[in-house]
Parts: sequence; structure tokens; C-alpha cells
Amino acid sequence: YSFHKSGQVLFMENEGPWKEHLLTIEEEELNKSNNKDDFKYILFAINKSSDKFMISTIPSKLGSFGFKKGIAKSLRGYDNDTKLIDIKIEDVKFIHKSGFIGSTFSLKSALEIVELSLNDKEE
Repeated sequence: YSFHKSGQVLFMENEGPWKEHLLTIEEEELNKSNNKDDFKYILFAINKSSDKFMISTIPSKLGSFGFKKGIAKSLRGYDNDTKLIDIKIEDVKFIHKSGFIGSTFSLKSALEIVELSLNDKEE
């Protein structure tokens, strides 16, 4: 059920409720396998035409504002009025300044953000 080679990213074709279901399944799986390599991000299309995508962090626990791993600090606070000059991601729409959510105009860019974020050591 993973979408990314790291095993830490999921993809949903449509936006919908996922947090409670995912965290329940994850807890059951972790209890069975003692695997600490759990999911960090979920990507999903915002609309049916799939011209906008969201990157969401996975909360550390249900109802928490904390997350397992945020979007890379170097990308946080981006919006349409700023440019990511040093980082060549072409169609980012928004990344929240706390790093819990972001949006792009392509799945390719969403995956590039995930790659940078998974490799970000500045958490």
C-alpha cells in the first residue's frame, strides 16, 4: 500500500478522511512487526481533474498538531508570491510555514517535495 520507494509515503486518488483509519492500521501493523519505519506523508489529488495535489504530514497521534516528519524547513512558508530560486521545483502553490501541509500543481512536484523532506536532516 505504499506509493514511494521509501515505504513512508501514501497516495490517495481523491481527498477524503484518512487520519483515524491510517493511524489505527499503522498501530496494529507496528504492534505485529515492531517496524519503526512508518508512514510520514500522504499525497492526494485535490479535485477530480488532478491538477492540484496536497502533501500532508502524518500526525504523530490522532488529534495532535504534532507530526512525524515535517516538510523540509527550506521549503516552509512558500506561497505564490515567493519563489524557490535555490530549489528547482516548478509548480509549488503553497507550503505552510509550520511544514504540516503543502500543495502543488503536479504529482511530480509533490514527489520532489517529499524527496527533499525525507532527506532533510534539519527537523
